[in-house]
Amino acid sequence: MKSELEYRSGSLNAVGCVREGFAAIKPFYPLFVGMIVIQFLAGLLASLVPFVGSVLSSAVGACLVCGLFMAVFASFRSGKPTISMMFEGFSRFVPVVIFVLIQTIPFVVVASIVVANGMLPEELTANAGQEMTPEKIQAIFAQVGAPLVAMYAAAWFGSMVIKAFLFFAMTLVADRDLGTSEAILLSARAFVGNIGGVVLLMIIQTALFIGGLLAFVIGLIFVAPIIYAAEAAAYRQVFGLRTENGELRTENRI
Repeated sequence: MKSELEYRSGSLNAVGCVREGFAAIKPFYPLFVGMIVIQFLAGLLASLVPFVGSVLSSAVGACLVCGLFMAVFASFRSGKPTISMMFEGFSRFVPVVIFVLIQTIPFVVVASIVVANGMLPEELTANAGQEMTPEKIQAIFAQVGAPLVAMYAAAWFGSMVIKAFLFFAMTLVADRDLGTSEAILLSARAFVGNIGGVVLLMIIQTALFIGGLLAFVIGLIFVAPIIYAAEAAAYRQVFGLRTENGELRTENRI
């Protein structure tokens, strides 16, 4: 049996991940769509909690995604995924939330710089909690100027770089229940070894996400299962997937 820490370099086929992932969830596609609806509603309800709504919503959503990966893995194993699997992600609460927090670091840094230097437009703070009309948004954008927009663009890029290095962290935790630091380091090494495939897959995932947005936003409910299944397939291609008896299965179905 291979070591748990082994991974394959240069083995990630981005297009194959989408095909493999969709093939695995296709027999259970309505179930996975239902899981996405549950994730959306749970995140929405969590966001209503005073003071900590935004953070709680992100944490709940991330744990449910971790559980969704477990359900996809069950599909790969020719088992039958269930709704209850989605909630098993809460058993990995600490590492999952840490992964989410790490990805927000660039935005926290930029926001801190903006506030510390008084760069936040007065009109934006004055209208906090009020409906933002297109005219107000245009006026605020004119006041903000290019430098601030560039800073947040840099924060977004930094967040994407971090996401790339953590690309396998969530699936490693979902399948092998690794510790936080171990999952981060192993994910980073696997990303470097498969950088081309990971970047291409992230571009494909982004394209699917934008396509879902353009389909009156509700399209996201139908493309999200494919996005997550492709990510689970990428993990399987690079690390293999544990069978029910604990052995490692590495063959691909591309």
